[in-house]
Amino acid sequence: MRKGLVGILVIVSIVFMFSLIACNVTDPIQTMKTPAVIEKVEVDNSELGVLSQLKEILPAEIELLKLTNLTEQKRDWLEIDLTGDGQAELLLGYRDNDEKIGVIILQKDEPSYKKLYMKTFDNYDYQLSFDKVMDIKTAQLINNKLSQVVVSYNFYASDYNSLSTHILGYDPKEKVIKNYFSLQDLPQANMKVQSDRIIISAMGISKEYKWSGSKFIGKQIYEIPEVNKNDVVIHYAMSKKGPLTVSKEAVELNVGQRLLLIRDDQLDLAERIMQGGDDPSFVDILDFTAEKVYTAQKPGIVHLTIVPNGGYDWDNAKEITVTVK
Repeated sequence: MRKGLVGILVIVSIVFMFSLIACNVTDPIQTMKTPAVIEKVEVDNSELGVLSQLKEILPAEIELLKLTNLTEQKRDWLEIDLTGDGQAELLLGYRDNDEKIGVIILQKDEPSYKKLYMKTFDNYDYQLSFDKVMDIKTAQLINNKLSQVVVSYNFYASDYNSLSTHILGYDPKEKVIKNYFSLQDLPQANMKVQSDRIIISAMGISKEYKWSGSKFIGKQIYEIPEVNKNDVVIHYAMSKKGPLTVSKEAVELNVGQRLLLIRDDQLDLAERIMQGGDDPSFVDILDFTAEKVYTAQKPGIVHLTIVPNGGYDWDNAKEITVTVK
């Protein structure tokens, strides 16, 4: 009898010990306390609710792009009041089955949305690499007290980008969204949006585009980079059909030092500036840090070639040898 009682106590003790071990491994109380996860699910459900409504409107064959604005935060859509009625429209970017890029603008139409604007852009460079990101900036560029959106995106080749930009806005007289301005497939280009204009720089030419009252007019501007005390500066100038002149054909830099190229002519012609070298590692010698501004990264020799008069006048091209010590 006593042996049987002892055996029962041993079994009960073992079961109790294993239950304690199990509790130490997985605490059910801790797994139930997940307020942060619940809060996140509620937010996601709200976004999924909007997405489910959008899927009923949007064509099934498109892929939505990520959108960035001033905060650089990537979003699935942006809310912007373009019509001036106090209620924001939804702006989305997409890529279709043919890999073409486009924009959709939706207006709230309870309980869902209606399509206010949809346009697929006809890019030549659409087959280049694309990061599936569209940048959106807002500004009042047309002087009608309404906001417009400046849409831009880039395709990428191995050594250059191809920029496209569009200015979309609401016409209160015709009550439609219009594409007021469009430039596509600009190589080696970047864009800045200011309070009443946009500035586009491409292949050495900078132009500002301002609203004239009926359309955007472009005017060439001449931006000169700020020169610091230790910078090395090379001046160059084109002459339409004549030779390109450069102030120096060979320079030496220390690692960390900057090289600035300053163009002195005011011709409405672009040029190409290319890097080359005998060693494949030449691509790491100079870092392109800003428009016509290079920073020496490591020792070596690299050749900068300036091809004038549209970037194809090789007969008048000049080569500059840069040695980094």
